[in-house]
Amino acid sequence: MSRPNIQPLPEETAVAIANNVLLVQDKLLADQNIPADAWREAVTYLSAFIERQRARETFEMGALDQVLGSYLGEAVVQLYAGRWIQTEDGDFGVDALGILAFPFTKVRKQFENGIEDNIEGFLSVIPALAERSSKGLNS
Repeated sequence: MSRPNIQPLPEETAVAIANNVLLVQDKLLADQNIPADAWREAVTYLSAFIERQRARETFEMGALDQVLGSYLGEAVVQLYAGRWIQTEDGDFGVDALGILAFPFTKVRKQFENGIEDNIEGFLSVIPALAERSSKGLNS
């Protein structure tokens, strides 16, 4: 499978993502005493948060997938020296350790499918995927 053409994010998208990250830190993580630089701990908490939202009878997604996806993507960037990108199809993702990852899609998948598609696993598997890719084991 070939790698899609990628480009840097448009400035307005980068600003929106940064604002979403701050929103998560200020509104969800600060109440849990999770430090701003505790990316793994925060993603673990957010995965459980998604499950609590899924369990609510009156849950509506709204922009929550975009807000949490911004945070998840920034965690990948920070932990794995990645960068935000935009594909030629207009999708936003992160490029880290030579792996393209799509955090907004992953957040939506956990909301749709539950814990078996959790964002915590997404974050932790990236180094293993990068190692497999570097050895030519992409199947």
